[in-house]
Amino acid sequence: MTNPRHARETENGRYYEIPGVDRQLVSVTNANSVALAKYGLPLWYANLATDAAWSNLPRMAYALRRQLCEASTTDDRCGVCRDCVTRDIKGAAEASRDSASALGSRVHDLAEAHVLGRPIDEMPGDDEAGLYVAQYIRFLEDFDVDLERDVVATEMTVFDEHAGYAGTLDVILRLPFDGWTFTADKGGVPRLGKTRKVTDPEQRGRFLLDIKTSRKRGVTQSYPENVLQVTALRHAKRLVLPDDTTAPMVTGITGTGTIQLRANRYAVIPLPSRTQEMRTFLRVLEMTRWVHDVWPGDYDYRPMTPSGAPTPKRQRKTAEQ
Repeated sequence: MTNPRHARETENGRYYEIPGVDRQLVSVTNANSVALAKYGLPLWYANLATDAAWSNLPRMAYALRRQLCEASTTDDRCGVCRDCVTRDIKGAAEASRDSASALGSRVHDLAEAHVLGRPIDEMPGDDEAGLYVAQYIRFLEDFDVDLERDVVATEMTVFDEHAGYAGTLDVILRLPFDGWTFTADKGGVPRLGKTRKVTDPEQRGRFLLDIKTSRKRGVTQSYPENVLQVTALRHAKRLVLPDDTTAPMVTGITGTGTIQLRANRYAVIPLPSRTQEMRTFLRVLEMTRWVHDVWPGDYDYRPMTPSGAPTPKRQRKTAEQ
């Protein structure tokens, strides 16, 4: 999706400036990125770099016979030495990352436009994005979602001023189930309980769903941050309306999960968002506050001497000295 209206990029990542709230609130995804290891991300980057290296294999072989230009980061780079080729390979991986992010944002925008029945201008790349949106439409049809009756909210910023966070939910839909419930097994792992399908539209549950896209990941693949993301959004206290006023958060949510979209398939993945998961997210917020607000502070980093006293601080010389 495009950058949420009230989101701001800071030196510590994305924060929200909510009307009527006198401090910035850290975004849910920002907090998760600080406190959680991205299990799939290092491997994903490694695969991108490997693919780029194989695509540049002739250049790499030629670069071994070339003298370093010592200018790979400048406009005077030669483009053929080892440093220049290495920089190009790294750049290809970063470009692939940015392309994946742009695809996900565009799919979100097109999906929202479809749900709201709103026209949207075409953009380059919509042929690929359209494949994912087609799977989203297929999901809506398979789950008998009536766009007039079953769309509760879409692309809405929610927040908890007291806890100090905000985020933007993708969609809340009424689905033909009474809800998704999770219970812990003997090892404490949450397991999805029985789900009862309903035929009466009035009995449909409300489900907060986050849209995820990927060109390469398996359609059923999920990560810990997905759980904490939908948990934080579900347990938010208020939401921001289009006129910038705020209102209480949507109530009666009976399930949370992700809609995993791929170019040729989709999967709906129920995820737990109980009070247990919310307690974990609050610890994530605590870690984020420490990293953003405490750690960069006036810590004394001087080494300890054998006498027990820290090394005296060095005085930076001025130009006159």
